[in-house]
Amino acid sequence: MIPAIFKFSSLSRRAVENICLYLGFLIIYSLWLNSVPEKFELFENWVDFYLPTLDREWKHLRYEFLSMRPNDSNQSINSPFWLYIIQLSLSIFGKSLFAYRLPDVLLTAFAPVLMAELVRRFFRPDLAIPAAILVGAHQSVISFARTGGYIGPTLSLSLAIIVCGFSVAFENNKKAWRPLAFLLFLVPFFYSTVRYYCLIGLIGIAWKFVASKEFRKTHLVPLGATAGMMIALGLALTQGGSLDQALIFISARGEQFLITDQTVKEGFESDKIKAEHRLSSLMSEMIPQRIADLSQFYTTGRRFFNHRYVATRFGSTWQTMQPYIFTFLGLGVLSCIVHSITRQRYLILLAWSVWSWVPLLVTTGITPNRMLLGVPCDMFIMLLGACVPIDLINKVLPERARLIPRLALLAAVVVYGYHSIRTYFADYIQFPNL
Repeated sequence: MIPAIFKFSSLSRRAVENICLYLGFLIIYSLWLNSVPEKFELFENWVDFYLPTLDREWKHLRYEFLSMRPNDSNQSINSPFWLYIIQLSLSIFGKSLFAYRLPDVLLTAFAPVLMAELVRRFFRPDLAIPAAILVGAHQSVISFARTGGYIGPTLSLSLAIIVCGFSVAFENNKKAWRPLAFLLFLVPFFYSTVRYYCLIGLIGIAWKFVASKEFRKTHLVPLGATAGMMIALGLALTQGGSLDQALIFISARGEQFLITDQTVKEGFESDKIKAEHRLSSLMSEMIPQRIADLSQFYTTGRRFFNHRYVATRFGSTWQTMQPYIFTFLGLGVLSCIVHSITRQRYLILLAWSVWSWVPLLVTTGITPNRMLLGVPCDMFIMLLGACVPIDLINKVLPERARLIPRLALLAAVVVYGYHSIRTYFADYIQFPNL
């Protein structure tokens, strides 16, 4: 089918693959989008409470949405442009869950495309499509692509920052600073985890800036301009650099219990904070508990599916898949280490995976939404591990037969993706909110 598209189109293979990925996952994320129980609390909260505030004066909007003051929304709303997008969708399609969720779907569907670009341009082009399928079909990605909030789009934002940052660092692309600066400007207005995940996209730039005099000469001006913009934005959002406001921003508007009591004194969860969440008990109680939670998050399968799959289907299927998945993860880690001897960027994959949970060890815990932005690296590391035996086999196979193991891998990825999507929607009637 795809070669036929090439024949009758001037589009490149890369463009056709990206378009097919986007449209394919757009359709998947849109299935039964308007199906909900009688009362959908989050929808009512947004549509009936927050959207009417758009008619209020700018001073109120700045206080509610642009400041870092915690509020009582479980989406931590501080993104006025997102509310305007929701309002536009509702004005076109009417007050319905379809209209409420559609912007979420449209933006999250870019995540598989961006994953394909990342793998194609900076790692292994032959794994671009399998990696995109694994990310797009991941149950947590499907779930957060359909909630109506901006957790799903935050995945697309994070991947876009990493692609642009890698383009600057590894392709010496000076033009990539423009989209990178714009994407970094959006970071404070999206789900709080991107505030530290975005650093993954800047690791290569930092390393090149230290190691290469020519790179410093070429990129000093755009780096300075981007840094200046972020400093100005930070001053604006923290009321001129107020320490209290800055600490509230760092602690994610009171959602994550870090630093001191002052950082969460206004947070909607402040009255629920237990003694073990305090800084004084960080080493003795919080971190050991978080490590146990992290281990359970992986071993029960929640990292690779989601909690409702674990609750309803934890049995023979997961028990069969578990040894293969963890074997491939282990082989993938070794593969990254070996590849890093000649291409240091493979170490960023390992740093990305570890960085997805290290900050959570000292905050509110290991949950699918806070681990979401680490899904791409874990899926790709697992894919690299699956390629280890295939690459070894291909060394002894004749050239004409080397396509067979690769096709087998692609088939396995498609089956895995189909299983993930099918079981998500099989449970959707029982768990429509998740």
